[in-house]
Amino acid sequence: HPEVTAVYTSTLNQAIGALHALRELGFSVPEQISVISYDDLPLADYLQPPLTTIAMPLVDLGRTAVNALCDQLNGEPPSDLMIPSDPQVITRKSTAPAATGTVASERKQTKVSVQ
Repeated sequence: HPEVTAVYTSTLNQAIGALHALRELGFSVPEQISVISYDDLPLADYLQPPLTTIAMPLVDLGRTAVNALCDQLNGEPPSDLMIPSDPQVITRKSTAPAATGTVASERKQTKVSVQ
């Protein structure tokens, strides 16, 4: 699919696998395809190339979890909780603007199967 310009993964482990598979298939990240992952962990900065991620509001998540646990210990029933926050993209070197024109049409075409 030459129209594919990026891969999104929901975990760091999936991103590591995607980077490895793309490298094995001869793709250059980010020159030919970008990779971005959810869950910004320190390891993301040490990958090759360093991985662009979406950071979670860990302090807010922790605070909300502790408050919910305390409420339950005080007899409150469990409830669904929402943590309002805007996504924070941590831009590193695994993403680039999508290729257009002749560059995009000249991309290497390789069939990839995911199991």
